[in-house]
Amino acid sequence: MTRPDPAALIEEAQRCVASDQSRALELVRRARRHVAPDEHTQLAQCWITQAHAYWGRRQFAQGLNAARRSLRLLQNSPAERAQALWVMAECQRGLGRYAGALDAWMACLEISMMSRQTELAAVACAGIGNYYQLIEDTQHALTLRRQAYEFACQSKDPATIAKCAIALAGDYVRQHMSHQALPLLQVAQDLITPEREPTWWAETLYYQGLHAFQNGNSQRAQRDLNEALTLARQSDSPWVTVQCLKELARLHRNSGRYEAAVSDLQEAITLAHEFDTGHLLQSLYLVLCTSEEARGHFEAALAAHEAYHATRLAYLKRLDEPGCRPSPSRLAQLQLRLEVIQARKENDLLQERQAATQQRAANQARLALRADLSPIERGGLEQELLRLDGQATSLLNIRLENLNEISEHYSFAIGDQVLSDLGRRLAIFARHKSCHAARYSTASFVLVVPAEQQHSVLEALVVELEELIRHMQSPAARICLRACRVHDPRTALRSVLKAPVLARFPSMNPLEQP
Repeated sequence: MTRPDPAALIEEAQRCVASDQSRALELVRRARRHVAPDEHTQLAQCWITQAHAYWGRRQFAQGLNAARRSLRLLQNSPAERAQALWVMAECQRGLGRYAGALDAWMACLEISMMSRQTELAAVACAGIGNYYQLIEDTQHALTLRRQAYEFACQSKDPATIAKCAIALAGDYVRQHMSHQALPLLQVAQDLITPEREPTWWAETLYYQGLHAFQNGNSQRAQRDLNEALTLARQSDSPWVTVQCLKELARLHRNSGRYEAAVSDLQEAITLAHEFDTGHLLQSLYLVLCTSEEARGHFEAALAAHEAYHATRLAYLKRLDEPGCRPSPSRLAQLQLRLEVIQARKENDLLQERQAATQQRAANQARLALRADLSPIERGGLEQELLRLDGQATSLLNIRLENLNEISEHYSFAIGDQVLSDLGRRLAIFARHKSCHAARYSTASFVLVVPAEQQHSVLEALVVELEELIRHMQSPAARICLRACRVHDPRTALRSVLKAPVLARFPSMNPLEQP
């Protein structure tokens, strides 16, 4: 019987972990049985995938244990450690242990920043923003969601961009800043589809419905919320389901349909008891209290109000348990670490902008060099030699010998400038002497002159090059001059390069002086 490939099993489990957690757990267990004991990376991937599956099934304690086991195997793998820390943080949050969740999120953020995993940095920032949303520090939450969206855009991962855009849009909608929320929701809907990401699509519809509700468009709000509710139920998304039911209950209450409002709220409360630590239940009981009071059932309203108080007291008591809520000093330390990370990110952006500016300057210098050398480019050189075929013609070669030395010792921009000065001077000289000038290679130029004028042109060219060298600011160029008679236009260029050197300017290169 063929031994299964653990890597293939792990890859298949990772593909189905979001849609079929039971299948993912089965594949991971099979893979772990066939992984060699010394294959720490594969074992860690098994535990991370298992933690993801448990988190998707809302079995947070099992997911937390699996994430911890993976971390023990990932001492030198920052990318995998960041993933494990993110799952650990989400499981801690599900258990109501916000102090542990914040520590894990911060560790995930720092590792992802150092390893430049902007996708994980985005989800870590979004997670920290979730905590500040829970404690109703909306300004901090909004700032972190903005940072998460920036990281997501840098990652260029469509799913991460969509999720962070939805989270940021939700904060904007809750703060009645709809003009900033709607473009983000549109971005998310452009990047995802209801078939592949039904939960996130349902959340976009939920925030659209909430926006319509805030703006008095009850008909549009009810349509969007009902569509979001249907999708959330189909994709087994309890948080979106509960939120849609709560907003639909408020719509029913405002239109006088109290029975429907109470029915929706009771269903939402039953479902919220399965996953919520008490924060969401408080708002549900308050809406139930006002709905029961509006329809005249004061005893039921009083019971809902008492349930709200009991839930709030239990929630606050749980937050006071060790490890559930960070101390003020711990929060201050975390805030300082966030500021350091933000400063590091801004420094990286400045370096990227500086590099881009330098690249633009280099491109502009190259364009300027091309403009300077455009009158003396190679175009037409072969045609000119063929046109003079049969006539007594000479070819002069002027070569900048130390272009590479100048560029390496000073800079490429300085080398380009020296080459540009030489080319410009030769173009002017050729125009005055009525001869053809062309650029033969990177640092080599040629002049095509009648044979009877070779001596006079050479004398004038030597004077011209000496003057150029004399007036050229450091670094000085080393120029080599050759000449030959043209016997065959097809081999003339090779011949002039092999011709003996007539002159060098200057006699000693300043770069070679002791």
